Amino acid sequence: MDPHYPMIVLRDVTKMYALGKKGLVTAVQGVNLEVSRGEFVIITGRSGSGKTTLLNLVSGLTRPTSGEVLLDQVEVWKLPDVEQSRLRNQKIGFVFQFPSLMPSLTAWENVLLPTMAEHVPQRSDAKARAAELLAEVGLADKLEAYPRQLSAGQQQRVVIARALINEPELLLADEPTSNLDEATEHEIMALIQRIYREKRITVLLVTHAIELARYGSRSVRMAGGRIV
Repeated sequence: MDPHYPMIVLRDVTKMYALGKKGLVTAVQGVNLEVSRGEFVIITGRSGSGKTTLLNLVSGLTRPTSGEVLLDQVEVWKLPDVEQSRLRNQKIGFVFQFPSLMPSLTAWENVLLPTMAEHVPQRSDAKARAAELLAEVGLADKLEAYPRQLSAGQQQRVVIARALINEPELLLADEPTSNLDEATEHEIMALIQRIYREKRITVLLVTHAIELARYGSRSVRMAGGRIV
Protein backbone atom coordinates (compact mmCIF):
# COMPACT_ATOMS: atom_id res chain seq x y z
CA MET A 1 0.00 0.00 0.00
CA ASP A 2 1.02 3.62 -0.48
CA PRO A 3 3.14 4.53 2.59
CA HIS A 4 2.03 8.16 2.28
CA TYR A 5 -1.67 7.33 2.57
CA PRO A 6 -3.28 7.38 6.06
CA MET A 7 -3.32 4.00 7.78
CA ILE A 8 -6.74 4.71 9.29
CA VAL A 9 -9.52 6.85 7.84
CA LEU A 10 -12.93 7.39 9.45
CA ARG A 11 -15.42 9.39 7.40
CA ASP A 12 -18.50 10.75 9.18
CA VAL A 13 -18.77 7.59 11.28
CA THR A 14 -21.71 7.12 13.62
CA LYS A 15 -22.56 4.13 15.81
CA MET A 16 -25.93 3.75 17.51
CA TYR A 17 -27.09 0.99 19.85
CA ALA A 18 -30.61 -0.10 20.76
CA LEU A 19 -30.96 -0.21 24.55
CA GLY A 20 -34.41 -1.64 25.27
CA LYS A 21 -36.87 0.93 26.54
CA LYS A 22 -34.27 3.68 26.29
CA GLY A 23 -34.43 3.42 22.52
CA LEU A 24 -31.35 4.31 20.49
CA VAL A 25 -28.16 5.47 22.19
CA THR A 26 -25.47 7.16 20.08
CA ALA A 27 -22.01 5.99 21.17
CA VAL A 28 -20.07 7.67 18.34
CA GLN A 29 -21.46 10.56 16.33
CA GLY A 30 -20.16 11.97 13.04
CA VAL A 31 -16.50 11.25 13.70
CA ASN A 32 -13.87 12.10 11.10
CA LEU A 33 -10.35 10.93 11.88
CA GLU A 34 -7.15 10.14 10.02
CA VAL A 35 -4.14 8.35 11.48
CA SER A 36 -1.02 8.38 9.35
CA ARG A 37 1.22 5.35 9.04
CA GLY A 38 3.84 5.51 11.78
CA GLU A 39 1.83 7.68 14.19
CA PHE A 40 1.21 6.90 17.87
CA VAL A 41 -2.20 8.45 18.50
CA ILE A 42 -3.71 8.45 21.99
CA ILE A 43 -7.44 9.07 22.36
CA THR A 44 -8.46 10.36 25.78
CA GLY A 45 -11.86 10.90 27.33
CA ARG A 46 -14.03 9.98 30.26
CA SER A 47 -15.88 6.71 30.59
CA GLY A 48 -18.76 6.64 28.10
CA SER A 49 -17.17 9.17 25.77
CA GLY A 50 -17.07 6.67 22.88
CA LYS A 51 -13.34 5.80 22.94
CA THR A 52 -13.67 2.04 23.02
CA THR A 53 -16.49 2.02 20.47
CA LEU A 54 -14.27 4.06 18.16
CA LEU A 55 -11.44 1.56 18.59
CA ASN A 56 -13.81 -1.34 17.84
CA LEU A 57 -15.00 0.47 14.71
CA VAL A 58 -11.41 0.81 13.50
CA SER A 59 -10.68 -2.86 14.17
CA GLY A 60 -13.71 -4.13 12.29
CA LEU A 61 -15.20 -5.66 15.44
CA THR A 62 -18.14 -3.21 15.40
CA ARG A 63 -20.07 -2.25 12.29
CA PRO A 64 -20.83 1.48 11.98
CA THR A 65 -24.46 2.59 11.71
CA SER A 66 -23.32 5.02 9.03
CA GLY A 67 -20.08 6.34 7.56
CA GLU A 68 -16.94 4.68 6.21
CA VAL A 69 -14.03 2.96 7.96
CA LEU A 70 -10.92 2.47 5.83
CA LEU A 71 -7.87 0.54 6.96
CA ASP A 72 -4.87 0.82 4.68
CA GLN A 73 -7.15 2.17 1.92
CA VAL A 74 -9.55 -0.79 2.24
CA GLU A 75 -13.13 -0.19 3.36
CA VAL A 76 -13.39 -2.78 6.12
CA TRP A 77 -17.14 -3.38 5.99
CA LYS A 78 -17.18 -4.09 2.28
CA LEU A 79 -15.01 -7.17 2.83
CA PRO A 80 -16.48 -10.69 3.21
CA ASP A 81 -16.28 -12.11 6.74
CA VAL A 82 -13.30 -14.33 5.88
CA GLU A 83 -11.36 -11.36 4.49
CA GLN A 84 -12.21 -9.29 7.56
CA SER A 85 -10.83 -12.02 9.81
CA ARG A 86 -7.68 -12.28 7.73
CA LEU A 87 -7.23 -8.51 7.85
CA ARG A 88 -7.54 -8.44 11.64
CA ASN A 89 -5.24 -11.41 12.18
CA GLN A 90 -2.50 -10.33 9.82
CA LYS A 91 -2.54 -6.54 10.03
CA ILE A 92 -3.72 -5.72 13.57
CA GLY A 93 -2.39 -6.54 17.03
CA PHE A 94 -4.79 -6.12 19.96
CA VAL A 95 -4.06 -5.16 23.56
CA PHE A 96 -7.25 -5.26 25.60
CA GLN A 97 -8.17 -3.60 28.89
CA PHE A 98 -7.84 -6.87 30.79
CA PRO A 99 -5.13 -9.44 29.98
CA SER A 100 -7.56 -12.14 28.65
CA LEU A 101 -4.92 -14.85 28.81
CA MET A 102 -5.79 -18.56 28.66
CA PRO A 103 -5.22 -19.75 32.25
CA SER A 104 -4.34 -23.31 31.18
CA LEU A 105 -1.55 -22.15 28.86
CA THR A 106 1.93 -20.91 29.71
CA ALA A 107 3.04 -17.39 28.81
CA TRP A 108 4.90 -18.79 25.79
CA GLU A 109 1.85 -20.76 24.62
CA ASN A 110 -0.41 -17.72 25.07
CA VAL A 111 1.87 -15.65 22.84
CA LEU A 112 1.71 -18.37 20.18
CA LEU A 113 -2.11 -18.45 20.07
CA PRO A 114 -2.65 -15.94 17.22
CA THR A 115 -0.37 -17.99 14.94
CA MET A 116 -2.84 -20.85 15.21
CA ALA A 117 -5.75 -18.87 13.73
CA GLU A 118 -7.34 -20.41 10.66
CA HIS A 119 -6.45 -17.56 8.31
CA VAL A 120 -2.86 -16.97 9.46
CA PRO A 121 -0.03 -18.68 7.58
CA GLN A 122 1.98 -20.74 10.07
CA ARG A 123 5.52 -19.38 10.39
CA SER A 124 8.23 -21.99 10.83
CA ASP A 125 9.98 -19.79 13.38
CA ALA A 126 6.84 -18.88 15.36
CA LYS A 127 7.94 -20.71 18.51
CA ALA A 128 11.33 -19.01 18.52
CA ARG A 129 9.73 -15.66 17.79
CA ALA A 130 7.34 -16.05 20.73
CA ALA A 131 10.30 -16.61 23.05
CA GLU A 132 12.10 -13.58 21.56
CA LEU A 133 9.06 -11.36 22.07
CA LEU A 134 8.74 -12.40 25.70
CA ALA A 135 12.39 -11.50 26.15
CA GLU A 136 11.75 -8.13 24.48
CA VAL A 137 9.02 -7.31 27.00
CA GLY A 138 11.20 -8.35 29.92
CA LEU A 139 9.86 -11.85 30.55
CA ALA A 140 12.66 -14.08 29.28
CA ASP A 141 12.52 -16.02 32.57
CA LYS A 142 8.73 -16.48 32.51
CA LEU A 143 8.18 -18.56 29.38
CA GLU A 144 6.82 -21.54 31.30
CA ALA A 145 4.88 -19.51 33.87
CA TYR A 146 1.10 -19.69 33.94
CA PRO A 147 -0.99 -16.48 34.13
CA ARG A 148 -1.85 -17.12 37.80
CA GLN A 149 1.88 -17.03 38.57
CA LEU A 150 2.32 -13.58 37.00
CA SER A 151 1.56 -10.11 38.33
CA ALA A 152 -0.98 -7.90 36.55
CA GLY A 153 1.84 -5.97 34.89
CA GLN A 154 3.58 -9.16 33.75
CA GLN A 155 0.32 -10.50 32.33
CA GLN A 156 -0.11 -7.30 30.32
CA ARG A 157 3.43 -7.73 28.99
CA VAL A 158 2.46 -11.21 27.76
CA VAL A 159 -0.58 -9.65 26.02
CA ILE A 160 1.67 -7.11 24.30
CA ALA A 161 4.01 -9.87 23.13
CA ARG A 162 1.01 -11.84 21.86
CA ALA A 163 -0.24 -8.77 19.94
CA LEU A 164 3.10 -8.59 18.11
CA ILE A 165 3.54 -12.26 17.17
CA ASN A 166 2.09 -11.88 13.64
CA GLU A 167 4.16 -8.73 12.98
CA PRO A 168 1.15 -6.39 12.65
CA GLU A 169 1.33 -3.01 10.99
CA LEU A 170 -1.19 -1.57 13.47
CA LEU A 171 -1.40 -1.96 17.24
CA LEU A 172 -4.75 -1.17 18.89
CA ALA A 173 -4.80 -0.80 22.67
CA ASP A 174 -7.94 -0.37 24.79
CA GLU A 175 -7.22 1.07 28.26
CA PRO A 176 -4.13 -1.18 28.58
CA THR A 177 -3.16 0.22 32.00
CA SER A 178 -6.53 0.75 33.70
CA ASN A 179 -6.13 -2.11 36.21
CA LEU A 180 -2.48 -1.35 37.08
CA ASP A 181 -0.90 0.70 39.84
CA GLU A 182 0.68 4.02 38.84
CA ALA A 183 4.28 2.78 38.64
CA THR A 184 3.35 -0.26 36.53
CA GLU A 185 1.09 1.90 34.38
CA HIS A 186 4.03 4.05 33.33
CA GLU A 187 6.22 0.97 32.80
CA ILE A 188 3.66 -0.46 30.37
CA MET A 189 3.22 2.85 28.55
CA ALA A 190 6.99 3.23 28.23
CA LEU A 191 7.15 -0.32 26.85
CA ILE A 192 4.48 0.42 24.21
CA GLN A 193 6.30 3.64 23.33
CA ARG A 194 9.59 1.73 22.91
CA ILE A 195 7.92 -0.89 20.72
CA TYR A 196 6.38 1.87 18.61
CA ARG A 197 9.76 3.50 18.07
CA GLU A 198 11.77 0.32 17.47
CA LYS A 199 9.27 -1.53 15.27
CA ARG A 200 7.93 1.60 13.54
CA ILE A 201 4.36 0.42 13.66
CA THR A 202 1.22 2.53 13.88
CA VAL A 203 -0.39 2.68 17.34
CA LEU A 204 -3.90 3.78 18.30
CA LEU A 205 -4.47 3.69 22.07
CA VAL A 206 -7.44 4.83 24.15
CA THR A 207 -7.27 5.80 27.82
CA HIS A 208 -9.24 7.81 30.37
CA ALA A 209 -5.95 9.01 31.91
CA ILE A 210 -5.18 12.29 30.16
CA GLU A 211 -1.68 12.41 31.69
CA LEU A 212 -0.70 9.41 29.54
CA ALA A 213 -1.18 11.42 26.35
CA ARG A 214 2.48 12.49 26.56
CA TYR A 215 3.58 9.02 25.49
CA GLY A 216 2.06 9.41 22.02
CA SER A 217 3.08 11.46 19.02
CA ARG A 218 -0.42 13.02 18.96
CA SER A 219 -3.46 13.03 21.22
CA VAL A 220 -7.17 13.39 20.48
CA ARG A 221 -9.91 13.99 23.05
CA MET A 222 -13.43 12.56 22.89
CA ALA A 223 -16.57 13.64 24.71
CA GLY A 224 -20.18 12.69 24.08
CA GLY A 225 -19.26 10.44 21.17
CA ARG A 226 -17.47 13.23 19.29
CA ILE A 227 -13.89 14.35 18.80
CA VAL A 228 -13.58 17.73 20.54
